[in-house]
Amino acid sequence: MMYSSFLISILMFRCVCFSLLPKMDSFKIASLNLNGGREAEKRALIYQMMKQKKIDIVYLQETHSDCTIETDWGKEWEGEVILSHGTSKSAGVGFLFSKAFTPLSIEIEHVVQGRCLLVKTKFDCLNMFFINIYAPIANAEKKCFYEKIGERLGDCGTENYVFIGGDFNCTENEFLDRNHAEPHPAAQRVLKQLVSSHGLVDVWRRMHAGARQYTWSHIVDSKISLARLDRFYCFKHHFNVFKTCQILPVAFTDHSLLLGSVFIRNILPRSAYWHFNSALTYDQSFKEVLTYFWTGFRERKADFSSLRQWWDYGKVQ
Repeated sequence: MMYSSFLISILMFRCVCFSLLPKMDSFKIASLNLNGGREAEKRALIYQMMKQKKIDIVYLQETHSDCTIETDWGKEWEGEVILSHGTSKSAGVGFLFSKAFTPLSIEIEHVVQGRCLLVKTKFDCLNMFFINIYAPIANAEKKCFYEKIGERLGDCGTENYVFIGGDFNCTENEFLDRNHAEPHPAAQRVLKQLVSSHGLVDVWRRMHAGARQYTWSHIVDSKISLARLDRFYCFKHHFNVFKTCQILPVAFTDHSLLLGSVFIRNILPRSAYWHFNSALTYDQSFKEVLTYFWTGFRERKADFSSLRQWWDYGKVQ
């Protein structure tokens, strides 16, 4: 009788847990070149934008971050902050994860310091790679940069979900994505080869074929230059997870915000959902082990970043 009450309590707790946990049916992903993020006021605008637009992950470029202000980002933002520093005047990339968007695990790789940051995460049984890119401006550097990205992409595995975003500092199609000729033709060829060889797709372009809209503007001598430098790429066979991709104006930088909606309910396999095998309740050894484990594990919630992570960890033990 005592054990039955104990088991009922666990099962009821399980139901409560799942009702409280954030539903990972979908998430919003965004990319923005800040053109400098050292000022607290500008960072506050970023945080406000994320909350207003309910963005779960934002890729940031030109953060101009270094070790001296890294702690400021961490204190100001309530979610996860991951930075790859450049200098106080150039480069720097980073990710902001919302508080509600908590992976089971995170692995970080600085592919190119201050210019390419890779974060591998795990949600349920899915591996997701978020790759943040801020390509060099110099043509020679850009060519080598894209070649290195291509080498790293080869290790990601096409069965995993890869979301590449950022400022690529060149375009694939100068007729649709610029109001002037592409100034970096050699880098453009390498980028096209990278996209083709890895089976990638430009998410916004696929959704807006033939449209002209730009993410960057610059005025010199009364002449305005426009280009769609900021993009999201994913594998072609995973394109269906994107439901929307928009270019939205932002007042505090010379780039526009790229905002996409990803629906992972389309990709979660049935095996991703955990089910309790009720036949185990008749196994005396299992009862003893479970009772011993649960007594200690229920006191360890503080060791995990979220209730979801605590529960998922407990399920696999």
